[in-house]
Amino acid sequence: SNSGDMKFHASSERVRILASNGNVGIGTVSPGKKLDVAGDIRINTNASMFLGRFSDAQETTLVAGLVAGDGGAQWFNTTDSQFKGWNGTAVIILG
Repeated sequence: SNSGDMKFHASSERVRILASNGNVGIGTVSPGKKLDVAGDIRINTNASMFLGRFSDAQETTLVAGLVAGDGGAQWFNTTDSQFKGWNGTAVIILG
């Protein structure tokens, strides 16, 4: 039952927090992860944000979604075992 779920509605879009497991869904009524987004996301922040662990192929997809001016994104590349980041214009190796 989803009677304990917290739901927010704006037009046809939905945000749902499942009471049973605390998962948050945006654009989905049944989030399967702690944050489950149905569709594209954009992260635009000047604060440092660790995005996770990505292979080379996943990193390529991630970087394709970044635009000039976005900053503060950091991640770990599991293919070459390097911490990388986006400085607002390009990918840089952090270590």
